[in-house]
Amino acid sequence: RRSELMIRHLVLPGHLDCCTRPVMEWTAAHLPGTYFNLMFQYRPCHRAREFPGLDRALDGEEMRAAAELAATLGLGAGDAGRER
Repeated sequence: RRSELMIRHLVLPGHLDCCTRPVMEWTAAHLPGTYFNLMFQYRPCHRAREFPGLDRALDGEEMRAAAELAATLGLGAGDAGRER
């Protein structure tokens, strides 16, 4: 059963292990059944090009890895990566 809480997480390029993974692991452990929406819409705009690592869009491998991790943790079963 899903809860009424929805978490929307914007996946940033190069930040799967340092940011996305800990957020997903914490959510799976502490808020089971929460609707977890991975968002892959990040696009470098305005001054993003001044910050190495944030100066590019996500690549397919990063999106696939985030969606697989969400599925492995039982987050957003079937919903991971839906919004592209």
